[in-house]
Amino acid sequence: MQVLDLPDIRNQDSFAYACEIKKPSGVLDEIIAWCKDELVHDWRWQLTTLSGPRQLGQYSFYFDSDRDYFAFLLKWQ
Repeated sequence: MQVLDLPDIRNQDSFAYACEIKKPSGVLDEIIAWCKDELVHDWRWQLTTLSGPRQLGQYSFYFDSDRDYFAFLLKWQ
């Protein structure tokens, strides 16, 4: 039997910093790409509310470092 090497799943409470943002449909891909390129430490995101024709999507982002947290806020908040 093959054992899969799954990534560690962390609870949102295990991160030092968190923020919620609201963005229109289609922007999340750009945000995720930026995070992958610019953030140094561990981070995660979670969908809170789906976007719709008249509703912004709401996303929660979690960060381990203050550097990544403040960079994210400056760029996307």
